Amino acid sequence: MTEAATRAATRVAEPVTIRPYRPLDHGACRDLWADLVHMKRELYQDPSIGGVDPGAGFEEYLTRLDLAGIWVAEHRDEGVVGLIGLVLGTRRAGEVEPVVVADRWRDRGIGRALLQHVANEARRRDMIALYSWQDGLDVHELRFSY
Repeated sequence: MTEAATRAATRVAEPVTIRPYRPLDHGACRDLWADLVHMKRELYQDPSIGGVDPGAGFEEYLTRLDLAGIWVAEHRDEGVVGLIGLVLGTRRAGEVEPVVVADRWRDRGIGRALLQHVANEARRRDMIALYSWQDGLDVHELRFSY
């Protein structure tokens, strides 16, 4: 496999691959975006988040001029099961937004693999890392790593 091909797709756990977003992924990614909006509605107890069409925010996201890239986690048989984006910040910095893994695919390392893929991509582009893995943040009795 060439170096370019290695960067283009990262294997997670068989049979899931991290690869760049393609226009054919639009429907699946829009659905993942809607899932994220529904989660935010529940978390913040605000049914107005995302408006009447919770997936519509994905359309806006795709038009961002500061969008540096979108990658998906693709299952060999099930299709797209995860989504991550990298938004350019100021001074060679970036922000990861969003990170979404379909509910039934969580707790399998897919989110971590998506984050690692974006971190590698940011490093390759000589961007400054804005986050590091830390353990020990408790919020509402939930343990977070960040």
